[in-house]
Amino acid sequence: IELEPCLVGEIYLVNGYMKNSESLSANSRIRSLRVAVECDDDNPFRTYGYCSDEDEVVELDDPEWTDVALDNFTGPAVRVFSMADMGAPADRIRIEVLDTYPGALYQDLCVSEIVIAGYDGEEIESWYSD
Repeated sequence: IELEPCLVGEIYLVNGYMKNSESLSANSRIRSLRVAVECDDDNPFRTYGYCSDEDEVVELDDPEWTDVALDNFTGPAVRVFSMADMGAPADRIRIEVLDTYPGALYQDLCVSEIVIAGYDGEEIESWYSD
């Protein structure tokens, strides 16, 4: 995932095809993944935090179906990356699937949502100007 330079605090995903319970079980889901938040040497946010130099391997439980809506989004979302303080300077996020839970009908892999929580330059500048 290519980003404008920013600080990434957390990354969440909703694993599987959460349309309904049949769709969830019919399609493959992520069992384990490797995630890396990468930054370039010229990233202006390097002064606020250090670039993450290690990939994180994350093991995920096989999800149960949950009706995903705006008012309950955090229920099925699983945190796959977290950085303390203001976050990690980022120019891109690399997610590599290492293993899957097989789908009952299909071999494809489904992820319903990826959420990147962090800060951009305007937000940080407003903290220091207040």
